Amino acid sequence: MTDESTVGADESKKDQKNNVLIASIVTAAVVSAATAAYIVWRKSQVNRGSVDSVQDLLDKAHRTLHILENRLEDLRDSVSLNTSGDGSTVTA
Repeated sequence: MTDESTVGADESKKDQKNNVLIASIVTAAVVSAATAAYIVWRKSQVNRGSVDSVQDLLDKAHRTLHILENRLEDLRDSVSLNTSGDGSTVTA
């Protein structure tokens, strides 16, 4: 063997090692992405029931807000009725 053929064989081995290394990295990345996608999908399936409960909480908060608005309006009316007779000006 000449020195040139030895150098060529070493470069070929390095290229093969690099190809195997690149293929391993790509495979690991694909497996990691697939695993992450599966985990996200499973969590979304598990949390699907809690989405309904969040909507229920929002509806309850909306109803409570309307009740508070009605009470505030009643309070304003009450204050305006009480202050209209004594000549003082009160705003709520």
